[in-house]
Amino acid sequence: MHDADRQRAGQRAEKQSTKLYGWLPYADPPKRSARDNLLQVLFAIGASLRTDLDGVLRIENLWDGLSGSIGKQKIYTGASASYKSPVSSVSVTEHQYAEGGEEAKLFEGATQAGDIITFSEPMYALTASGFSILESNANYAKVSAGNGVLTGRKYLHNTRQVTRSVDGARSDDANNVRTVTDATLVSLVNSVAVAQQLANYYRCSETIAADIVLDRQAPGDVVSVYHPYEKKAVSACIQSLDINVSGTLKAQMKALVGFVPMQIENAEYFDYQETLTEDGTWICPPGVATVTVVCIGAGGGGSSGYPGNASEEPQELKEDVYIGWNIGFGAEGGQGGEPGSGGKIVQATIMVTPLERFQVHIGVGGVGGDVSTEGSNPGETGGETSFGTLSSAQGQASDAGYTDIITGITYALPGQHAGIAGGKGAGRSRSVSYEYAPGTALTDYDGVVWEPGAPATFDDLVLLDVGAAGISHYAAQAGKGSGGGPAVGANGGEGEMGDVSGRTYSEAYAFGGRSGNGADPIKAKDAATRGCGGDGGHGGGGEGGYGLAVVTEMAQRPKSQCIVRRGRPGYGGKAGNGADGVVLLYYSAPKPRRFGAFITQDGKFYLDGLGRFFVG
Repeated sequence: MHDADRQRAGQRAEKQSTKLYGWLPYADPPKRSARDNLLQVLFAIGASLRTDLDGVLRIENLWDGLSGSIGKQKIYTGASASYKSPVSSVSVTEHQYAEGGEEAKLFEGATQAGDIITFSEPMYALTASGFSILESNANYAKVSAGNGVLTGRKYLHNTRQVTRSVDGARSDDANNVRTVTDATLVSLVNSVAVAQQLANYYRCSETIAADIVLDRQAPGDVVSVYHPYEKKAVSACIQSLDINVSGTLKAQMKALVGFVPMQIENAEYFDYQETLTEDGTWICPPGVATVTVVCIGAGGGGSSGYPGNASEEPQELKEDVYIGWNIGFGAEGGQGGEPGSGGKIVQATIMVTPLERFQVHIGVGGVGGDVSTEGSNPGETGGETSFGTLSSAQGQASDAGYTDIITGITYALPGQHAGIAGGKGAGRSRSVSYEYAPGTALTDYDGVVWEPGAPATFDDLVLLDVGAAGISHYAAQAGKGSGGGPAVGANGGEGEMGDVSGRTYSEAYAFGGRSGNGADPIKAKDAATRGCGGDGGHGGGGEGGYGLAVVTEMAQRPKSQCIVRRGRPGYGGKAGNGADGVVLLYYSAPKPRRFGAFITQDGKFYLDGLGRFFVG
């Protein structure tokens, strides 16, 4: 049995799927082809594309066993060996794409039916006006005929560098670093593996170049080859074969000395993700060598809303024969509070040993600022989350939060909403004398409308006459108070009616109607997702205008009194609480191999010359 046949026979017919996360650009030849994207895929999963003898393409790991030998008798004269500068380390850029970027105009103008509009970077939430989107993905949109605009939103593109030292590198090679920055399918789940594979490749710096008599070797095979300088057989991996067909198969070979393709040891691996939400101890499972840890601190509480404003101080009225207090103005509502900050984020890949124990502490969400009667009360800062010696305090908060690429959940975002300002109370118009102006309504984030209390009218006046016809007399007038401004969760309070009194020709009293209270808002929403900040508290409603309170002097000043009665502005609302922190773990663990009979590529049992099964 030939070595290559033996290799293929030892592989299972069972297929293994590998999930990739990231982005592939639009394949638009000649600038970029589907082959370029295929290379991105192969690089990300550490595999190669090979062809069976019958022409079937296979994506598989390179075998680390010897596939044959190329002795001295199969090498033409003129063979040589060359040496590259040693590489000290490799650096791989890890990519993450998360929704949350700014809106961008992607196209404007006339289109024909079936036109394809491509994007230079991935986009989402596409919208069109003037034509329709027939089909689309992150890279393009196929549109109908028309004339209009295509818009979309950008992804937030976050990157991180993963570095691995090359075994055997000398101290004087420290500046010789190989970097890979544009492999956009390298993500958190495979960046460490890719870096290890590159470090394994750059560990070898010697290449043999020789013309050989080709047998059945193929690029990627590890072979025993005769070294032209050392005069002995060495292990090398064939990098390339440029074949000339004549009476014999002659090939120009390049082989990397000492290179052995990395394997997934002797078991099948797949990715694990754990979400830790409670204090305790995490024990490293057997077979795990490295763990990528993301510590996310607790979110902060939002700031409380500001209280509504009080109506202005009463304005004394001395006009013609009137004395007392004029109609009050409605006051503005209080501003909303700021949302809480998302938790701090730190990410690291650490070396671990099986059954190693790590203490886990989950930070507690910050409490939102309390109800306020003056100014805005700040919320508490979220607590620190730690995994062993790694702490979220070592990281930074991000407006984009942290998106788990496996689950799609985004953690550690700032509070979703700032508080909504309270509405203005009703009262005297500032533009037209002796007119009433209504307050202002507001709409909350759920689309619910909250209304102010009603403004007073001159039909709401209460009058008092003291005296008889033809005799000097005095009158008192009292108006109704106007309604207060609304707040999220409550309508503005209604004003009260005024009243008057008097006993003799010399007495008259006017009591203006009490102004409507500004509404007190409900508590803002707490953060629902781990590490996120609470919403800002809502502002209180403004106080309504107080009612008119005057007396009228016809001949002489009576013994009189005018009193204004006041409600109050709404309180600043309590803010939302931040959510507790979380620890995310990513690692690979061995999955036991299922033993049984070997299977050939066409799905049949592999048998020896006597018809017996090969098992393993």
